[in-house]
Amino acid sequence: MKGSWFIPLFKELREVLIPSRCVLCGIYGFTVLCPSCLKEIETLAKPMRDEKLQSFSLFFYEGKIRELVHLMKYKGFYDLGVILGMIMGRYFNTLTNSFFDGIIPVPLHRRELRNRGYNQSEALVKGFICEYPMPNLKRCLVKVKETRPQVGLSSAQRRENVKGVFSSCKDIKGKRIILIDDVFTTGETIKSCQKVLKLNGAITVETFTLCKQL
Repeated sequence: MKGSWFIPLFKELREVLIPSRCVLCGIYGFTVLCPSCLKEIETLAKPMRDEKLQSFSLFFYEGKIRELVHLMKYKGFYDLGVILGMIMGRYFNTLTNSFFDGIIPVPLHRRELRNRGYNQSEALVKGFICEYPMPNLKRCLVKVKETRPQVGLSSAQRRENVKGVFSSCKDIKGKRIILIDDVFTTGETIKSCQKVLKLNGAITVETFTLCKQL
């Protein structure tokens, strides 16, 4: 392809001018996380389950995990989301024995997606299925309305904020779905997604979030 030689050359030049380094400890030579920090992050895992909402979470939303989520969502570290998703995928076997037909990331509205540049939940899914392969059914759930950030809202405001926000197709009829998101707060977003997926025929919808707010 014309000009294809330029891409690796540009990457090499950028690496000379701005060397990659670990986002946590700052050591040079690693594009996202160094092996030492990655190992430390994995030791922080506290797998937990909310039976009422059929939801799993892997970490508490605090300390270094909170820092990583902030980098993933707001500082452009898409590859960090992929790595964290891989950790989620490796733990999945220990959390459930259930069979799933496909995986769906909690979607962003098109304006939110344009502003951020990517969906962090899709990055998590990309990493997850590297470790635990299954069909990515992301087109089966769409966010049709833009919402306010859930942070700082009361429980009633959170429920109203996600009311009628998501839409699903009927290709999920009879399927068992695992839904992926980054942070579990009050669960209102999860409940809204689960409701619309089940209304369109999903047999079960369980959720796996990277972390849970204390």
